[in-house]
Amino acid sequence: MNRYIDPYVGMLKIDLKDVLYYKADFLLEMVFSVGYALLMIFVWTVLFESSGQSQIGGFSLLGIYAYFFLFTAFYSMAQSNITYYIQNDVLEGNITAIMIRPVNYIMHLLLASISNALVGVFAFSLPLLLIAIFIAHMPITAYGMAMALLVLAIGFAVFGIISFIVGTLAIFVTNVHGLRYILGILVYVVAGGTVPLSMFPKYASGFVFALPFQDMGYLPVSIFLGTATPAAIANGLLVGVAWAIALGTFAFFWWKMVKKRITSAGG
Repeated sequence: MNRYIDPYVGMLKIDLKDVLYYKADFLLEMVFSVGYALLMIFVWTVLFESSGQSQIGGFSLLGIYAYFFLFTAFYSMAQSNITYYIQNDVLEGNITAIMIRPVNYIMHLLLASISNALVGVFAFSLPLLLIAIFIAHMPITAYGMAMALLVLAIGFAVFGIISFIVGTLAIFVTNVHGLRYILGILVYVVAGGTVPLSMFPKYASGFVFALPFQDMGYLPVSIFLGTATPAAIANGLLVGVAWAIALGTFAFFWWKMVKKRITSAGG
């Protein structure tokens, strides 16, 4: 194998082993995710029963069940732990040592995030997808699968860049875990984690659909359910790519400044 690729392949293997080694933490996170999905299903079941309606906002009760199982599966795929990795590197004083290795630090973070996502896909997301497909009897097409994965990849990229920017703040402040959790809650809501975005009032829908976070949950779910129009898919893709380019450009120049701070402070 190419000598330039070998270090990254080895790093990916190490990151995968780390995720599996700390499987208790991983499983606990998954339990909380499923628990929250079940909580939302319970809340919506009560809403349906109290309203006496067969549909709310274009969703049947079974459609809502499928929505939240799908959302949990897709949102977990789009998550990034880059903030967590940078925070740990800074707190443990390892960031300078890692940066002088013959591998790119950004690639190190990306591979660590991808390894976490890969384990999550096979151990968590796929079973939830199968449950949702069984509940809603969804016909799976190659086009729908490809578009959902493309949108999800853009969501993963956008959230990864944001996580990177937030993580680098650990160079300047004591701890960014609080900011990470607040950001996570806000993103979860505007990605459609509590209410499908199509049910947002008009004054709020324009705002949330101008953000890239629908690509992390609502839009791929809508594609799977067959409710996303070509215009909605195109808008989600264009908005996501535009945000990825803008945030990526900012992150590039921001990282150049942060690296100077790291090297001048000695890590």
